[in-house]
Amino acid sequence: MRAPEVPADNPMSAAKVELGHKLFMDKRLSTDGTRSCYSCHQNELGNADGRAKALGPGDKELPRNTPTIWNVAYHTAYYWDGRSPTLEKQAIGAWKGGNMGVGEDKLAAKAAEIGALPEYKAEFARVFALKDGDPVLPEHVAKALSAYERTLLCGGTAWDKNSMNEAQQRGWELFRGKGACTTCHVGDNFSDDLYHNMGIGLSDAGEGTDKGRLDASKDPADTYKFRTPTLRNVTRTAPYFHDGSVADLRTAVKTMAGGPKREGLDPNYADRGLTDAEVDDLVAFLGALECPGSLATIGDQAVPGITGPAQPAAPRPRQLRPSDVLGSPHHAGRHLLLRALKLPAPSHRSGGRSAGSLRRQARVQGPPRRSGRLRRRRRRSEDLQQGRPQSLPQARRGR
Repeated sequence: MRAPEVPADNPMSAAKVELGHKLFMDKRLSTDGTRSCYSCHQNELGNADGRAKALGPGDKELPRNTPTIWNVAYHTAYYWDGRSPTLEKQAIGAWKGGNMGVGEDKLAAKAAEIGALPEYKAEFARVFALKDGDPVLPEHVAKALSAYERTLLCGGTAWDKNSMNEAQQRGWELFRGKGACTTCHVGDNFSDDLYHNMGIGLSDAGEGTDKGRLDASKDPADTYKFRTPTLRNVTRTAPYFHDGSVADLRTAVKTMAGGPKREGLDPNYADRGLTDAEVDDLVAFLGALECPGSLATIGDQAVPGITGPAQPAAPRPRQLRPSDVLGSPHHAGRHLLLRALKLPAPSHRSGGRSAGSLRRQARVQGPPRRSGRLRRRRRRSEDLQQGRPQSLPQARRGR
């Protein structure tokens, strides 16, 4: 997987990620104290909510299904209709809109109220270099939330490790061949991040109440178009589609492979003629995109996305090797961001820290490069094991 991009005006730091996680879990951000970001994005439910339609304060049902925020760092626009160009603006939109219900006119007061709480005041001051008397702004809250959400990376899957079973291998061949799924579900995140009309939620006459991207772009050509969702962890994010109209993954696959039932849909949407066995193999392949483990196992502790100081700006991302993605999504997120930001490698000296602390840092930041001395020791060890004459350093020969 490639490393996600981090905006220059919101660099990552461990303190900011921890602050964002606390805010993510805090119901006091909502208008009536009953909803948090976690209410809609629960780890054990695939960072969604398991409902057909999202709920807002007062259990008011919202118009659309909750999209997962796994790998949200890879998106180029946010919401089903792409109306927010950045993750930070999406956080503001959800906060003042139906999800949290605060409203535009009360947003600044709510941010200042949260920032003045004893458990937050010092953290906001430290993370954003606020002086005494400086209010916490909505932008500060949004940046902290976004920093945390950028650590929710799904990697280390069977597909990433090239360790799929036979059914998953067959499904992968169908996915990129006969099924033509890669027409839209492409790249590391299995999404083109574009908008398509697949006829979901439309009547037989091709009409629907949710106009899709039209509301954001004002372009009539975007009517009924919705963003292609990621397929990572898709096995955990039922129900499916923007309206939550399909309860199980197999039915969702059959719906997408069955082709259009009316005119005017995306031209790439066609009946692929898949057999039941082929549908089963496609579903098996989607299981190969499931992240091992779950952040839910961490409990209520803050989730540090990275370690090290805040960076003045984020360097351009580089391509990562599959081995760069660790076994759990939690570690994958930290590891990818460490490499993306080129944070310092762990020191060889303890500096008074415990052995356990050093081991934890080593797991996050990776092993140090093997020095020449270590290479020579390794060669001598191999020589002894194989019964070969030892290759000694030049300075010690002849002693």
